[in-house]
Parts: sequence; structure tokens; C-alpha cells
Amino acid sequence: ALGWDPSLQIPLAIRASLEEAEKALSISNYRSCVVMCRRTIEALLKFAFPRLLGKSLIDNKGKVLSLKDMIERFEEQKSSPIPIHLLRVLDSIRVIGNVPGAHAVNMGGYRFSKSDAEFALASVHYFLEQYFSKIDTEVSEYYTLTIDLSGES
Repeated sequence: ALGWDPSLQIPLAIRASLEEAEKALSISNYRSCVVMCRRTIEALLKFAFPRLLGKSLIDNKGKVLSLKDMIERFEEQKSSPIPIHLLRVLDSIRVIGNVPGAHAVNMGGYRFSKSDAEFALASVHYFLEQYFSKIDTEVSEYYTLTIDLSGES
């Protein structure tokens, strides 16, 4: 068995959104960068929610929790595994990515700036580093085992 490569510590579904956000910033597509940053944190919280809280992502009415709901559920914990200041970072990314990014609402000429995209991406990087190095350190303890079932020696 080989230990988890630290450069691959971020699960693929989360890493793919992060890489797309980085690419969008590099080509000055600021709205896409911000929306993909929001998507990255949503994917991360969907990963973290059952791991850290041991709870389902489904509410009492059978609906999947929204990003806002997940952040609020972490905030409601007496001793949240994610510190409140980091939950505020997540919420700032959620808000900036909502309108007019992820949700089609006309805001009369609002355009995402390079600063918006850089802020969102830097915040996502900060949160990911904190999450995987301090909050959910067991992720780095996953292993891959390859077994040759061909029977050839």
C-alpha cells in the first residue's frame, strides 16, 4: 500500500472545481472563477458534512441541504469542528458567488472584477489548507492497495 500523496490530498470532485476556478482566473473569466470557487466549497462541505457531523445531507423534508443550510448546521453545533471564523470565510464565498454568479438575477450592470475572483480563490485556498491540515487530518491517512488478480507470478 502506498500513502496518500499530499499533493492529491484534496478529493477529485473538489480538486476539479478548484482547478477550473484557477483556469477561469488565468483567462480573465472572473464570473466563472467566482462561481467555481462557490462550487468548490459546496463540494467540500458535502464531503465534510457526514464525516465531521455524522449526519445526512438530507433535511427533514427529504431535500438535499443547500450550501447555506450546511454552513448554518455547522454554526449551530455547540463545538463545531469548523471554527466560526472559517465558516464566515465560506459564507463570504457563498454570497459573492450567488448573485449574479450562480443564480440568474439581473443586477443592473454588475460585473465581476479581477479583485472579486482573486478574493474568492484566495479564500478557497485558505479554507482548503485549514481544512485538510487542521480540521480533517484523517483524509491524509487513506491508502490505495493494488492487488494483481491475474494469478500470474
